[in-house]
Amino acid sequence: MATQPAHLDEGKTFLGHPRGLFVLFFAEMWERFSYYGMLLGLLVFIWGKPLLPGCAPTKSANNP
Repeated sequence: MATQPAHLDEGKTFLGHPRGLFVLFFAEMWERFSYYGMLLGLLVFIWGKPLLPGCAPTKSANNP
């Protein structure tokens, strides 16, 4: 019967979970935060200018 490697017997856990799981969790959360932050920035860039006061299109004499 095979024995486990020494590094698996150390039992380094955090709240009962492997320590690497928390690294993975925070990397995933950072990725999602960055994605939605960039999406919000793009929407503000696209829609910000037309929604500013004084930037609405006006009717001209040539275009009733």
